[in-house]
Amino acid sequence: MGLWLFAAMSLPAQYCYQFSGTGTTGSANAGSNFVAKVNIADPPPSAPLNPGIGYIGSFGGGNNTISVTAGQATKVFNQFGVTISYFTGEDTFLSIVGADLTADAVTIQLSGLGNLLPNGPPPTLPPISSWGESATFQYVSGSSVFQGTIQFVGSCGATPPPNAPSITSGGIVPVYSTGAAVESGEWVSIYGTNLASTTATWTGNFPPTLGGTSVTIDGKPAYLWFVSPTQINMQIPDDPATGTVAVVVTTAGGSATATVTLAQFAPAFSLIDAHHVAGIITRSDGSGAHGGGTYDILGPTGTSLGYPTVAAKAGDNIVLFGVGFGPTNPHVPAGQPFSGSAPTTNPVTVLFNNVSVQPSYSGETSSGLYQLNLTVPPGLGSGDVPLQAMVGGIRTQSGVVIPLDASASTPQLKSLSLASYAASASSVTATLTLSSPAPSGGAVVFLSSNSAAVSLPNSVLIAAGSTTATFTVTTGTVATSQIVILTGTYGGVSVQAGFTVTPATAASPFIELIVIPTFQPAGYPSISTATFVVTPDPGNATFTACIDGCDLGTVLINGTTGNQGQTFTFNALQSTQGVILFAGSSTGLLQISSAALTFTLSQTTSSGNIVLGNVTGTLTVTGTPYGAAGNPVTLSGPISGTYSENRP
Repeated sequence: MGLWLFAAMSLPAQYCYQFSGTGTTGSANAGSNFVAKVNIADPPPSAPLNPGIGYIGSFGGGNNTISVTAGQATKVFNQFGVTISYFTGEDTFLSIVGADLTADAVTIQLSGLGNLLPNGPPPTLPPISSWGESATFQYVSGSSVFQGTIQFVGSCGATPPPNAPSITSGGIVPVYSTGAAVESGEWVSIYGTNLASTTATWTGNFPPTLGGTSVTIDGKPAYLWFVSPTQINMQIPDDPATGTVAVVVTTAGGSATATVTLAQFAPAFSLIDAHHVAGIITRSDGSGAHGGGTYDILGPTGTSLGYPTVAAKAGDNIVLFGVGFGPTNPHVPAGQPFSGSAPTTNPVTVLFNNVSVQPSYSGETSSGLYQLNLTVPPGLGSGDVPLQAMVGGIRTQSGVVIPLDASASTPQLKSLSLASYAASASSVTATLTLSSPAPSGGAVVFLSSNSAAVSLPNSVLIAAGSTTATFTVTTGTVATSQIVILTGTYGGVSVQAGFTVTPATAASPFIELIVIPTFQPAGYPSISTATFVVTPDPGNATFTACIDGCDLGTVLINGTTGNQGQTFTFNALQSTQGVILFAGSSTGLLQISSAALTFTLSQTTSSGNIVLGNVTGTLTVTGTPYGAAGNPVTLSGPISGTYSENRP
């Protein structure tokens, strides 16, 4: 401060006033000084001065400035520019001295602090505890008028005491949202006044104190993300309690207490303005405006929010963001960094104008932040559509909307069909059909079944531009009949197909099975047909097969059956004395030393006791040329032909 009348710093009772004001235009004579009358209460209500004592001080110096404009010239005084005199019971004046004025228009401006000192032996001034009292003053010299304020700000160099914090009624809500309740681990905002002495933001370290402010919820320290005089963003600590709990904000100015309801579920959508839900539209084709083409920000199409946003269309895959959607598995502790997937333990349903859609994923992806992944269903219209979500019987806040664009024609899932009814221990081909070709990137149809008796893929991709895709359903063996319902879901639309899986019917016994296959060994020309005669034992469990007539002695025994009597395997030879003729081969007759036979029957017709059908399999025989010396010969290859089955 520019003190000039006394050795001010040695005087014990020094007080400061804040001056401000802008003068109006007037006129003055050359070299004249301006004198202003200061209207200060006598004594000032909040800082009474001793009666009968005179005070005098200076204004200016340091960062304090007085600018005097006369004509086109402006002179700035920042030292010894202004004096103020105050005597109780008398008028008080503010003098502008040393101003090199011309006889022209004059405008005077003041800003900064001034000192007020006692004149003469310094008295003992009473304590000054109130800040902010002010008085007005104006110039009365000549025709010039200058108005401003003089405000008491306490002891020179002192910092005003901080004001106590205050929490707005109903001002504890989910962050970027609204709601009457909050939940453990949820990000919330507190609104009020004097909540912090400054604005500060965390560095991702979940601090319990930020910018001199701390908060407790139900007596437990909260984790602060952002503080300012009017708003705090923070994460509620883990707390098993429910019901009304205390919220205490503490600053250097004191504490403020309010209450909030702590609930198991307090879902709330995050918003990008007063009504629009926060979310993105994922772009698998790289056409998005953000994230290197991977997504668009969900919002009204255009830049009305100050940045590019796009309304969602039916069929778009979107991600919505929010807080408070309840417990997850695994649990994500409050106050700790997290990145990954923690699905909600309770199902979440999203309602587009009361049309229910089940998200493909709902859960936390970072500490306290939830996302809902889903596909926009068709037929919802356009414009701002009401949006809510529900979990644990609790709905998100009302008044939230999602902007939709109905201009695109999005395919819908039309049908799910089966090629035939599935039998026990078999497979069947199923077909999914869209109403129109799949969009760019294809259409992923999610599959499910109500029965463990069948297996099928979790999803099927209908390729871009295609309307159909097939998949295989495999049925297991069941003891009793089961009704199976298959469900396909795409774009919020589901289609179904059903069938009955029945227990396998035991193969009926047969008296004789005659198989007439053609044998084609590798490396040999086509060989004429042979005849296998198969007969069962009395229990119809073990079978004997004779090759080209049992009288030749080539008999395979101990055959077994599988797949309900449709597949037969033989690999034990009863006699090595038999011979077999393979017409057209270079070996002629072979005396068999070993043989292996496997074949499967496929019924085509049935009439009375006779069953007819086709046969496929393999045959391997090893032997030596009959009646002549030679090296052993092995013939191996597929068989195919027909069979007849004589049943009792």
